[in-house]
Amino acid sequence: VSSRYDLSLQEQRIILTLVSLLNPQEDLEFKEFEFKILDFCKLIGVESEKNHTHIKRTTEKLMSRVLKIQEEDRLLQINWISSCEYLDRQGIVKICFDKKLAPYLLQLKDKFTSYYLSNVLRMKSKHSIRLYELLKCYQFKRSFTLELDELKEMMKCESYKQYGHFKSRVIEQALKEINSQTDIYADYTEIKQGRRVAALEFKIESSSKLESELYWSEEKEDIFGEKYRQGLLL
Repeated sequence: VSSRYDLSLQEQRIILTLVSLLNPQEDLEFKEFEFKILDFCKLIGVESEKNHTHIKRTTEKLMSRVLKIQEEDRLLQINWISSCEYLDRQGIVKICFDKKLAPYLLQLKDKFTSYYLSNVLRMKSKHSIRLYELLKCYQFKRSFTLELDELKEMMKCESYKQYGHFKSRVIEQALKEINSQTDIYADYTEIKQGRRVAALEFKIESSSKLESELYWSEEKEDIFGEKYRQGLLL
């Protein structure tokens, strides 16, 4: 959650779905994920008549995306996935995470954030998903504060030079989706230094929504079954 990366909405859906199929406390190494291409397209919202061409372009771009993980004395720059193989005649796609991600996704004992994948798959903005992850990370504290520049960097919104644009186009829109579609409700307060907004303090509450009221699809249950229901660990 605290790493730096920039993924499109469809790329986020792919990565988060793959993570949700892991057992982060029992799996010892990454397995190769295998999907029917048609099912994979349904997952990320691609029309069936465009599926093969579009999905190949999406995964090709995904393989070039860099994830940055900063530790005390080490910066790891890494791609999310190491390979993506299409078996066109069988209509199958096979995907595998880069093995160097294993310490961050497998054999986890503590310090990870858990949420249901169903809370994010129908979101229309990549910023909504990213902000939701940050809010879930701090939900147990019920509030957290981030410097504005750090928040922009984590959400890859450095291009928003004017705070008003960042507020209306990113934060407000993301919170609208989060509060209407997920298991949490959040609001924020601006913290100023002089006349400048320097940080945002978010307050988080559990939503009254029940999981059964949130997004669920029989199509996706057919693809992923009970593993999909178990949710996502990050």
